[in-house]
Amino acid sequence: MSIGGGVALRPHLRGPGSRGARRAVAPVGILALLAALLAALLVLPVLAAGAQERPSSPEPVDVDLVPDGSGGYWVTYADGRVESREGAPAVGSVSVAPGESIVALVPAAAGHWLITDLGRVLPVGGAPHLGDMSEVALNGAVIAAVPTTTGAGYVLLGSDGGIFSFGDAAFQGSVQGILDE
Repeated sequence: MSIGGGVALRPHLRGPGSRGARRAVAPVGILALLAALLAALLVLPVLAAGAQERPSSPEPVDVDLVPDGSGGYWVTYADGRVESREGAPAVGSVSVAPGESIVALVPAAAGHWLITDLGRVLPVGGAPHLGDMSEVALNGAVIAAVPTTTGAGYVLLGSDGGIFSFGDAAFQGSVQGILDE
């Protein structure tokens, strides 16, 4: 047999024993397929049962370097847990209300602030409470926060473009009106 430019191809199974070889391949392939299917039917329910017994672990929502440049960092979780890694000093964790999630850890001059999606600011480890948006009906969830360079203030960013400044953070305007158009 030839293809296009005259390259000749020859089938590999030629000769007196070729029919027997073809017949032997089919049953082995079917048996392997049946064995794999049977294994899947037996193993998947066991794996699923094991997965249901393990408690779910929330994904990290924020990772922040220690400001002193030591290479340590904090990993923050939505449930208010903060883990110290690579020599970062231990910092406190908080409990959040049902339906509320931590979205950011903001380092302060002393301690840090944990910020929730509802605009609540939770001071930890000596950080002062400089205000928050917990008493205001927000148009969108708070999605991020950043500290000022002095560590004496912070800015919250809403999903609708709202910007909320506290402490020594100067209000520079909001992009809410631009996003609504």
